[in-house]
Amino acid sequence: MAVHDSFEEYSNHRTSVWLIKVIGNNWNSAKCNCPTFYKLFICKHTVGIGIRHGLTDASLEAKDIVPGQKGKRGRPTKAKLALVV
Repeated sequence: MAVHDSFEEYSNHRTSVWLIKVIGNNWNSAKCNCPTFYKLFICKHTVGIGIRHGLTDASLEAKDIVPGQKGKRGRPTKAKLALVV
């Protein structure tokens, strides 16, 4: 356990590393210590671990997005008809 001289040092150390705990092969039950996980009970770290270990697959829409790129302006297009041949 680390000893910190000031609260600022503790705060910087606490937010420098995220700990992810996966039990078995179920990535949905994974736990992370980032603020987003504490609020939403899921975060990009747990999903990333699931994808990296082959426990889940990323959707095609997620693979098409370039990291760091903003979304397109305007309303999204409507879903295409499913039963049209």
